[in-house]
Amino acid sequence: MICWATRVQSSVVISARTRETTLMVTGSKDKSVRIWDTSEVSGQVAVKIQRHTGPVTSCIFSGDGTKAVSASGENLFLWNLQSNPPLVSKALTRKHSCVSKGVAAVSEDGLFIAGICGRGGMDVWCANKLIAEHSLNATESESIIVPYACPNYLFVRFINGLMACFTTFNNMGVVFLYEVVSKNALDDWRNQPSVTPDWKEYGQNVYRFVLNETYQFHAASLSPDGVQLATLSIQGGDDLVHSTFISGKKTDFLKGPLELRLWDVASQAVQQVIPLDGDATRYHGISYLGDHPMVVFQEKKKLDRSRAKTRGRDTAKSPISSSLHSCVSVFNRKTGQVLYSGTVAGSYTALHAPDSRYIHRQFPISMQTQLLFLSHQEEGVLNLSKVGLSPLKGKFTHRRIKVTSHALSGDCQGIMVGLEDGQVLILRVAQIDNVQFKK
Repeated sequence: MICWATRVQSSVVISARTRETTLMVTGSKDKSVRIWDTSEVSGQVAVKIQRHTGPVTSCIFSGDGTKAVSASGENLFLWNLQSNPPLVSKALTRKHSCVSKGVAAVSEDGLFIAGICGRGGMDVWCANKLIAEHSLNATESESIIVPYACPNYLFVRFINGLMACFTTFNNMGVVFLYEVVSKNALDDWRNQPSVTPDWKEYGQNVYRFVLNETYQFHAASLSPDGVQLATLSIQGGDDLVHSTFISGKKTDFLKGPLELRLWDVASQAVQQVIPLDGDATRYHGISYLGDHPMVVFQEKKKLDRSRAKTRGRDTAKSPISSSLHSCVSVFNRKTGQVLYSGTVAGSYTALHAPDSRYIHRQFPISMQTQLLFLSHQEEGVLNLSKVGLSPLKGKFTHRRIKVTSHALSGDCQGIMVGLEDGQVLILRVAQIDNVQFKK
């Protein structure tokens, strides 16, 4: 059901949501940011700000839902979502020019922001720090060099400090968890925003999780308490691994045994090794459903030619065909036991889980997985599928206008859809059983 729709000036390129409120945000090619209150059905924009100098490319909310950061090239703005209407409270500036890769992470309270700059350096902002005493609307970053060659970031998060997880081209088979800024340094910076901490005095721990060089890491996630790292890796020949790392694309299917490893962060030791089915896989991802690691990937399965027939003709001499399946599994973080495993036919590239406040941990995993959704955008069409014991499927299309972005609400019961002509639609996904939504 379409709750409401409105028209904006330009193609919507990014959508995001916040978990603690009903606010959602869209960024467009017309350099504008719009924040919407999804509790209203009048179709009115809560606020529109057009201060970016280029198309808006990313937006991240703070964990408590009080702040957001939008980015466009080197332009970053901090939003105060507690004001009515929401307003830009700070412009986030840099001491130097660099090739910005957008917003990487925002702390739970929205006070600290991290962005990746250039070939691996990182900029960190304290929202309370000012360029000068008389400046009330600008905050300058502190640049931190990550001392590794061209890090390929798997994630950047504020957990017990600012943590960055990455691989490097010259350390195959190794994944690094680097403490960019320690928790003590952030606490002191919060208390004295005008005094920039000396990061090295506080220490910057480096955790190395080592396999041999025939392994390649494709995804990683840190547990909510920060004590366990989950990684997905594929083992192959040395030539295959290096060529894939250098020239491989995310859309490529990678051949080789896929393995989930659970590591103890403090000792950097493997706790569990869990082989996963799939000879050719892609779109690998890891997150945590409550306390349990959750894996998603897409698998290409070869069809059994010996049983397949085409128009009454045996296809044993025909080319081998294949089908696509998206696989979702949840594991016990202590024992590695499979708590849930399911597949959904079709090509899906993103897994959406509800925020922690919507997950009742006393319920069995089979009920919790009913709240998960898979989605995929291709050629302007949005496909959506529910995960669980009874996977339901739906599709959103427009007669002539392509879907350009989407984001699910915190409870995964609503979805914001951005269209090429600038329209923004809010859909309810409670009933999507083989329904094709059309505008």
